[in-house]
Amino acid sequence: MTNLNGDPGTSAPLAPCSLSEPILPRLLKLPALGALLALTACAQITPHADAVFGDTVRIAIAQQTMDPDASKNADPVSGMDGRAARDAVDRYHKSFKEPTPHPSVFTIGIGSGG
Repeated sequence: MTNLNGDPGTSAPLAPCSLSEPILPRLLKLPALGALLALTACAQITPHADAVFGDTVRIAIAQQTMDPDASKNADPVSGMDGRAARDAVDRYHKSFKEPTPHPSVFTIGIGSGG
């Protein structure tokens, strides 16, 4: 009997997975190669977009700033004394510790009015 090479001699039985062994590692590399190709297709170099990135936010902030030099003004704010300002800040902080209870939905429109 001849073997696969056509040489006469002893014929050894072939292992059922002998042909799949060289193919299997290559098949395992295909998904990784496909993912790599897919990722490189999405990557684009955008030098113009990168150069102007964030400009619209900076422009919007500049347009909404009333006085850009306000931090340089050392004059105190007039119109409210220190005690009233402190009490207002204390009430503000207390409102987060003890929020006002909301009325029940079922009691809206029902009152003790006369």
